[in-house]
Amino acid sequence: MYIAFIDESGKPTKKERSPFVLAALIVRDSELNRIRKEVNRIKLKYGLDPDVEIHARDIVHGKRGFKNVDMRVRKSLLDDVFNLLKSLDITLISTVILKKRIVGSPKPDSIVREEVEAKCYELLVERLVLFLEKKAVDDWLLMVIDETYTKHDLSIRRNIERVVQHGFFASRWPASRRVFMQPLFVPSKLYEPLQLADIIAYTVFKKYSKPRSAIFDFNKYFQQILDKFSKCRDGRIFGCGIKDYTM
Repeated sequence: MYIAFIDESGKPTKKERSPFVLAALIVRDSELNRIRKEVNRIKLKYGLDPDVEIHARDIVHGKRGFKNVDMRVRKSLLDDVFNLLKSLDITLISTVILKKRIVGSPKPDSIVREEVEAKCYELLVERLVLFLEKKAVDDWLLMVIDETYTKHDLSIRRNIERVVQHGFFASRWPASRRVFMQPLFVPSKLYEPLQLADIIAYTVFKKYSKPRSAIFDFNKYFQQILDKFSKCRDGRIFGCGIKDYTM
C-alpha cells in the first residue's frame, strides 16, 4: 500500500499575498520504519529531544525545539534532512496556488480561504490518483494529513471525496477506486513522514516566494529533491509532480 503524507505551507487567505502550497510525500508502508529510524538518527546526532518535531520554519527561524540551537548547526541539520530525502524511495507531489487575482476579490476572506484550499486539494488529489494510475500494480493509496481542528478537517475530507468520486479527471481513472476517500488526520509531531512532508511544502513555498537567505538556500534544496517529484509520461515534472495554478 502507498501512503501519501500531506502537509501545507503558507496561508490560503487573500490577506496573505504569498502562495499557498500543499505537498505530498508518497511512500510504501514497508518504508515507514526506515524513515522513523533515520529521522531519529538525525535528532540524536544533534542532541535533540526525541519529541522535537522536525519543522521547517522552526529550524530556519530558531523557534520551539530549535530556539537555543546555533544557526550553523541548524543549517547542518537541514542539510542532513535533505540528504535523507534524496536517499529515500519516495515520490513527491506538490500543488501551488498563486494568488494574483483573488487578493482583490470582494468576497469575504473566509470564502476565499475555502476556495483556495479546495482548488489546491483538487489539483493534489488528481495527481495522486494519476500517480496510482501509472503504477502497473494493484496497490491502494491512503492519505494522511496533519490535523488542525474538526470543522476544518471535515471540510478537507469532503473536498477529497468530491474529487475522487465526481472530479472531472480523477473519477474517470480506474485507480480512483483504489484510493481511500476518507483521509486519516493525525498530529504531525508523532509521525516522521509528515514532518518530512512539511519540509517539502516549505521548500516549494520558498521556491515560489523567491527566497533570500545567506544561510538557508532553498533554491539549492529544491534542486536536490527535484528528481523525486512525480513525472508525466513524457518525463516532465511540472504539471504532474508540481502544479501551479493562478487564482
